[in-house]
Amino acid sequence: MPHVYRLSPIPHTLHDRRWQQSNTKEEVWVWAETPEDAREVTAGVTLKAAPMIPGAVLMPSPWLDDALTICTLEPSKTDVPKGKVVKSNGEPV
Repeated sequence: MPHVYRLSPIPHTLHDRRWQQSNTKEEVWVWAETPEDAREVTAGVTLKAAPMIPGAVLMPSPWLDDALTICTLEPSKTDVPKGKVVKSNGEPV
């Protein structure tokens, strides 16, 4: 059964280069089966398109790393549309 998870950037990590790969650095909420699924969905939705550079190292999304983000179960949050990642104002990412 899906739950709503809140993913929060850890403020002192926002200088990490991996944040350049995300189109948002704000707290978000998402429906998911597990915290890992919540991280994967958020990483996919927030992926910023960038040109491929031959020989460049691809960095993983910051949303996948628990050293850069916190993922918390939010049982009281009920206004998140299924299949969407939303910001604090309720707008989709």
